[in-house]
This record gives sequence, structure tokens and C-alpha cells, in this order.
Amino acid sequence: MLFSLYFFLIQNESAVCINNSSWNLLIIWRNVNRHFLFVLICLQVISTLEELSLSGENPTTSIIWRCQLPEKYYSAVKLLRLHYFQEESDTIPFGFIQILCNLETLYVTRSSFKRLFSYEGLTDVNQRQRMLGRLRNFKIISSVGDMRHMWKDNDQLVQFLQNLGTLEVISCHSLVNLAPPSASFENLTILDVRCCFGLLNLITSSTAKSLVQLVKLTVRSCKKVMEIVAKERDETEDEIIFSKLEYLELVKLESLTSFCPGNHTFKFPSLKEIVVRQCPKMRIFSPRVVSTPKLQGVCFAKNKVCWQGNLNNTIQQLYTEMVCTDNSSILVIIIFFLY
Repeated sequence: MLFSLYFFLIQNESAVCINNSSWNLLIIWRNVNRHFLFVLICLQVISTLEELSLSGENPTTSIIWRCQLPEKYYSAVKLLRLHYFQEESDTIPFGFIQILCNLETLYVTRSSFKRLFSYEGLTDVNQRQRMLGRLRNFKIISSVGDMRHMWKDNDQLVQFLQNLGTLEVISCHSLVNLAPPSASFENLTILDVRCCFGLLNLITSSTAKSLVQLVKLTVRSCKKVMEIVAKERDETEDEIIFSKLEYLELVKLESLTSFCPGNHTFKFPSLKEIVVRQCPKMRIFSPRVVSTPKLQGVCFAKNKVCWQGNLNNTIQQLYTEMVCTDNSSILVIIIFFLY
């Protein structure tokens, strides 16, 4: 309707001016003309954007957030950044996400979402699955709200996790779990979790079995994490194979006691590099057999590598050396004060 009016005014500009004989009307028309020209330019720019960044501190964001423009204008957007949404908002509205038909990457930073997505207003199950099925990369940094769970257990949104290629979760201090026990990450290649002070573990053993494409796993500065793969109730003694994992990093995990306390046999046929630093309570990697045919050492400090024939023996040796070093330091301090 607006565009039709715009072209009608263009075709009848002279007639409008002559018939009304009013400079005021001419001025009004010129202002309208400028306005529509500006709108056309903006729409043209938006329709070519591959990256879209929205700030909760910008008043104009609400226009875009409420889906004021048709889907075709967002067809080129592949990366969406959401930051500084500080008001108490429960979720990211699906109504907006659904118009980003080619969205591949989503970054959320410094926002107060209690959960990430909502099905509000959507009754079509297939539509729900399609909207997030396109996402390949997801990154959330510095969630300042009370977001304890990114996804609810048994939520159909969990299905979109199967298509993720990279998942980065950084400085989400209220988060108590990374994903529900039923979650599956069949296509995940990179998992990076840092500075999440509320986490007790990373994933369940059933979720670990789905990580068949994982290449790089990093866990840093999560002070409450006690194990990476959590033990489940009534779990069976079976194998968990990280067939493509090449790099594993466990750094500054003050409460970590082992990679997994359960009775699983772990196989890492592709693992070439493992870093274990500042994990003072880690006495063993896993109670059962751990196979790492390509691994030749564990990096425990800068340019320092230790290897005792297998991963479990190496972790045990590093723990023993650390305890001996700590005891020696205590002894030196005592002798210093005695003399």
C-alpha cells in the first residue's frame, strides 16, 4: 500500500503542485518523497545484510524485534548477534527467529534471558523444528540473568542441537547444566565451555555417546565441575568412543576429580593432544580402561609434557608429583619458621 502510494505521487507530482497552487503542499510532498526514498534505501541495505546485530539498548531494535518487515528482507542474514538485552525477558521470541530463513550462526552476549527460545504462538511442530534446524553455530557469553537452563528437558527444541557444529558457552554463572540428559550432538565438532561457575558436570554418558563428530573439547575455569561426563543412574558398563576427538583441554578446574567416574571404557582413536593444568583434585582420568593409541604425552605446564605409558598412569603420576611438591613446600615453610 505504501509503495503504491509512493509511485502514484511520483507520477502526479506536477499535477499536485499545479492544482493546489500551494507551496506548502509542495514542501509536504518533498518531505514525503525524501521519507520514502530513505525507506527504500534502508530496505535495500537490509536485504543484502549477511550479519545482523541488535542491541537491547537501541530503541529502534524493537521495530525489528517485533517482525515489522517481511521475511524476504532478511533472506541474506546468516549471522545474528543479540547483546545488552537487560530487561527481564524470559526467552528469545520465536516469531523473530522464524523470519531469518537462512540463519546459521547465533551469538548472545550480556543479556538477561532466562531461557533461550520460546514456542509461544506456534502450534505447528514441523515449523518449530525447521526454524532452529538451520543453526550450525551457537555462542553465548556473559549471561547476566538467572538462566539456569538453556533448554528444558524433553523439549522439542533439543532436536535442533543435533545440527549444531559449534557450541561455545562462556561466563554463564547461573547455568547448572549444559543440556538435558536426552540431548544429542551428532554433528558437533567444537565444544568450548569457560567460566561457568554453577556447572557440576558437562554432559551425561548418553549424550557423550552422540559426540561422534567432536574434534575439539575445551573446559576452562569452571570451579564446581567435578566430572566432564556425569554418571547416570542404572547405566550399563559399555564403551564410549570419541572417534574424531583430536584435542582435549582441561584447565583450572578446582573440583574436577576425573573425566568420568562411571564404569565405562573410553576410546579416543584420534586423540593427539591433551592439556591438563591446575586440576588439583584429579587423581585419575577414568576408573576403567582408556584407549589413546595416538597420544604420546599430557601437557601439564607450558612446554612440559609427561607420559607414563597410558593416560590413567600419567594422570596419577602428575597428581602424586603435585602432592609431593605441595608437601615439600609446606615442609620448607615450617623449617623456615622453626629456625
